[in-house]
Amino acid sequence: PLPNDILQNIDPLVIVIFIPIFDKLIYPCLRRCRIRFAAIARITAGFFCVAIGMGWSAFIQYQIYNTGPNYDYVPKPDKNNQQYNDITVAWQIPAYFFIAISEIFASVTGLEYAFIQAPPSMKSIVMSLFLFTSAIGSILNIALVPVSDDPDLLWMYTGLAIQAFIFGILFYFIFRNDHKVHVEKEEPDPQ
Repeated sequence: PLPNDILQNIDPLVIVIFIPIFDKLIYPCLRRCRIRFAAIARITAGFFCVAIGMGWSAFIQYQIYNTGPNYDYVPKPDKNNQQYNDITVAWQIPAYFFIAISEIFASVTGLEYAFIQAPPSMKSIVMSLFLFTSAIGSILNIALVPVSDDPDLLWMYTGLAIQAFIFGILFYFIFRNDHKVHVEKEEPDPQ
């Protein structure tokens, strides 16, 4: 069986492996094929990858709640009778994979975009404000702790998937024309 401790390592491993793949292979290949995958589209793809990851988490949680011996409720460990639902932890790997890919699309691209668009005298301020959004995300995580417990996990993951999908659409429609203003800074035209 796969140890639970491996899960926390999947996200950084995927990021370390796939950033060079995206940077050296996928993005240049798309440019050579004249497929425009600019910053706004990549950030939007990041939202959709989070939605897929959270949707997968909701699906797995649904499977956990519908698998014996405990079904709808996963009890706290009992020293006398430790029985868990028969779902392997490996089923959670795709969620971590999609979340890591979303970080490549949204966070890495967002940092790059913020740095490129900031005036030289404000680059450090703009970058710190961008990174401040991570602190806001952590505060939101703390706010979700009360509902991050059985039997509410299914609804929390479903809600997060729906929110990420909706915000991805909103983000795209709000910023879709922004790349036209600064396109020459972002991606040089392939020759």
